[in-house]
Amino acid sequence: IMGQPEDSSSGQNYRMQGWNDGSTTLGELSRTFTTTSSSTTYTAEYDPAGALPSGWQNADLGGSLAGSGEYSSATSTGNTFYVDGAGADASGSTDQFHYTYETLNGDGSIVARVRYQTNVNPLVKSGVMIKQSASSGAAFVDAYVTPDVSNNTPNLNGVNCVFPSNAPGAGCDAPLPAQTPAVGHGVSLQSKNGTTTITSTSTLAGYSSPNKWLKLQRSGSNFTASFSTDGSNWKTIGSTSVSMSGPVTIGLFVSSHDNRMTSSSAFDNVTVTGGSGGGGGNDFSISANPNSATVAPGSGTSTTISTAVTSGSAQPVMLSASGLPSGASAAFGQTTVTAGNSTNMSITTSSTTPTGSYPITVTGTGTSATHSTTFTLNVQTSGGGGGSCPTGWTCADIGSTTPAGTETFDSGTGNWTISGAGSDIQGSADNFHYAWQTLAGNGSISADVTLQQNTNAWAKTGVMFRSSSAANSANYSVFVTPGNGIVVSYRSSTGGSTTVMHSIPHTTGNNIPVYLMVTRSGSGTTFSASTSTDGTTWTPISGSTVTISAMSGSVDDGIAVTSHANGTLCTVDMTNVISS
Repeated sequence: IMGQPEDSSSGQNYRMQGWNDGSTTLGELSRTFTTTSSSTTYTAEYDPAGALPSGWQNADLGGSLAGSGEYSSATSTGNTFYVDGAGADASGSTDQFHYTYETLNGDGSIVARVRYQTNVNPLVKSGVMIKQSASSGAAFVDAYVTPDVSNNTPNLNGVNCVFPSNAPGAGCDAPLPAQTPAVGHGVSLQSKNGTTTITSTSTLAGYSSPNKWLKLQRSGSNFTASFSTDGSNWKTIGSTSVSMSGPVTIGLFVSSHDNRMTSSSAFDNVTVTGGSGGGGGNDFSISANPNSATVAPGSGTSTTISTAVTSGSAQPVMLSASGLPSGASAAFGQTTVTAGNSTNMSITTSSTTPTGSYPITVTGTGTSATHSTTFTLNVQTSGGGGGSCPTGWTCADIGSTTPAGTETFDSGTGNWTISGAGSDIQGSADNFHYAWQTLAGNGSISADVTLQQNTNAWAKTGVMFRSSSAANSANYSVFVTPGNGIVVSYRSSTGGSTTVMHSIPHTTGNNIPVYLMVTRSGSGTTFSASTSTDGTTWTPISGSTVTISAMSGSVDDGIAVTSHANGTLCTVDMTNVISS
């Protein structure tokens, strides 16, 4: 269907419900269209639509083209919302979409059937969402569907029509060939807490308009998304952990993936459970930041366990940890905190702790409720012996960093696991963990960054040329960050200032995993940066080529990590590290 499927009569707005079922007992409006080629008539049925229910609101996020959200109770499917949304996407470091929502206090869920979505772009997203706030860039988790590959959605009878009825060219074409609709880009769980992660899944037989059911559940910082063809038998899309504090928002969203136009979706059978709206009893949430770490046997790590009051008043919360591997132990700075406060959890392993990935459940037991969050402990050994720097490399902390950084290298897989602290790689001096070799002439170093801990939106992981290991030396680098995309930075003289180029915002195409490369060319003083999705085809970063005369001789080329939070280690995984 081209255009927004809406109409009006006597001052009442109507939204297309579907093709006429022979009944207008609920106040529907019928419109008859005649095909131009065969003079066949078809009747469209419209629901009266208007103001949202009490407590619900509309918002256009991130400067998207104005959208709208309307509600209709006069429909056989009940609780129907009609949402029009534009925007580039619900992804990246900022968001652009239309959001129709209410407040959620504590745990809860939302269920909706996406009856149709107009296909203005194959990557239109329509779905259910829980978001920290109705502001672009705020953390969120959602479950969404994309348009059917059939070009007659939502016209399942195979007739292509132009709406509204008073628009130029309004009416219906000849019936289209019979088609079996299928979701073109699938159904997905998507989350963002700095970076955006998308978990897609294959669809169920029969999962096409109008039978696209979605469900999103929240328990503390844990979220689970599911989908169904009938609203009764559910299949899990995936689960994720995202920290959100205090009251959050819950609702419906639409992004057209093209900010020049809107896409329209009909959501029916919409049900929100939990502490929606105001009020509610005493409750809290619990989260871990970071929520994962990689260590070698015999070493340790730490994370911050935070609690927040989600409704009512603060209460004492007793903390415990379970699921630890053998030889490992956990200790809390405070075993009981008042909701709204945080404490440190330290985990230590022994030399006999077996390698593997261990989801550790951190449970908070309050007087009114019990909630939990998950911290994933990855125990790995290096191919050449735990924590040692590979032959031919030098590994060290640069500048003043606390705690000391570590690295492990698996010679069998070529995988590096590096933990680095430090305030930043910026200003007139740097603080980070570095592993490097020496490059005498022209060349490059590249790496595939496959994991990055979100210790700060400006934590940096990447590849670097450096004139020396001095903290204030000249350097040139390209980094990926958890919240600020891919950036190029350089210091052109010893002790000089650092120039940071905000090169590429986070999008679906350049989130982790991502390949990064820096290249030295010309007379040894020309430096440039590139990215790749496969390590074979490289895309130069526009404007990244600079000349640094202070780096004309032999330089260090290596891989660098800073947590942007001295006192906290940022753990990353890299593979395919190639210096040539």
